[in-house]
Amino acid sequence: MFVLAETLSLHTVQENVQELLAYLDAQAETGDREIILDASKLRDIDTAGLQFLLSASKTVSRIGLQLRFINAGEFLSRLLELSGAGDILGHKP
Repeated sequence: MFVLAETLSLHTVQENVQELLAYLDAQAETGDREIILDASKLRDIDTAGLQFLLSASKTVSRIGLQLRFINAGEFLSRLLELSGAGDILGHKP
């Protein structure tokens, strides 16, 4: 499970990208086909953070894995719903 940072913004996204890529490399070796993103700590997200999630979804799909969110609070669920990104990310509130 990959725990999303408290803030996904223009100022933090690059660090999150590096952490996620390292996690994906480690997961590839386990043979687990599902990537779980835990959003329990996420409190702030901007458009760069949303792009990070969309890019992560594309990367995960490209390597044949599935992405699933857990602990997505009302704030994130509403953002994904309003932006239409929830459909792309496969997030069901």
